[in-house]
Amino acid sequence: MPAKLEQNIGGRVAQFRETAGLTQDNLAEKVGVTIETISRLERGVSIPSIARLDTIANALGVELTDLLSTTEGKSKKAQALDALKRELTRRTTSDIEFIHKLARQVFAHMDSK
Repeated sequence: MPAKLEQNIGGRVAQFRETAGLTQDNLAEKVGVTIETISRLERGVSIPSIARLDTIANALGVELTDLLSTTEGKSKKAQALDALKRELTRRTTSDIEFIHKLARQVFAHMDSK
């Protein structure tokens, strides 16, 4: 039976992979492993080294800490901020700057009411 840590990490990898629009095969190719390796990781059957997890995080466009953290015990606000960070991480610098400028304008409008 998979341990809780392995299940949490595997679930996070699957979540980020799906968010990135990748199949297990796509991710395996990017990381340089077999599809079975990704499948076993996502099911919590095995856990790779920290170096391999870092490679997986890079392939997914997230930080290593994103794969290691859980939403367990986090407030809804912290979870929403994490989700926003994940979305922004995949964008270009100019996209992020545009979204920041837009958010400032929206917040200024909200605060003026």
